[in-house]
Formats: sequence, structure tokens, C-alpha cells
Amino acid sequence: MNWINFFFYVIVLNSLTGTVAYLLCKLLALVAKKYNAKIAHIGSNANSSMTPYEDLFVRIPCSTKLDLPDEIKSNQVMSSLFEQSLLLLGDMIALLIVDKEGITDLHSLWRKHANLE
Repeated sequence: MNWINFFFYVIVLNSLTGTVAYLLCKLLALVAKKYNAKIAHIGSNANSSMTPYEDLFVRIPCSTKLDLPDEIKSNQVMSSLFEQSLLLLGDMIALLIVDKEGITDLHSLWRKHANLE
């Protein structure tokens, strides 16, 4: 499986503590599992309610409402550090895929563009 096809087989779920939009994430995970997709969960809580559904967990250990002892404290308001870190992580993954696949025409990627929402 090449890196581009990776995204057709993996659903990436994002939640800060694992409680925000939990029902939607759980529903997406259950549907994805029905089609044998792998679930990558990006969040800050390794023991979240999404844990039973994930195949891979990527932790961004930023400050949350849970106030876990190993969280990175920030002067930023609420989950800003998490959101900024998530965007940087996504950008790094995209750059790795472009490099791995030898994509040189970056403008052609606009055909596959979607906003992060």
C-alpha cells in the first residue's frame, strides 16, 4: 500500500480529551471498522473513551480540562496549543507523504484538497 492509498484505509479521529464529540467519533469508528479500516486517534488523553476503537494513538500532551500531571502547560487559552500542534502534525505528515511519493508538482495536489474541519 502506498502513502497516498493510506488515507483510503485509515480514518483519523481527532479529539482533545476524548469526550468532545465522542458519539460522532464512536459512530465514525464503528462504521470504519465495519469496512476493516484502521483507526488512528490523535488526542491528548491516552485513556480516553476512544481507546477501545483505535488501532494507533498519537498523543499531543497539551493542557486540557482534565489537568493530567504530565500535560504541557501553556499560557494560551483553552485548547489553542492542541489545535496548533495538530495543524503542524498534519502538515508534517503531508510533507512526508509528498517526499515519500516523490511528488514534485505540488500545485496538482489542490485537486485533492479539503479543509480541516
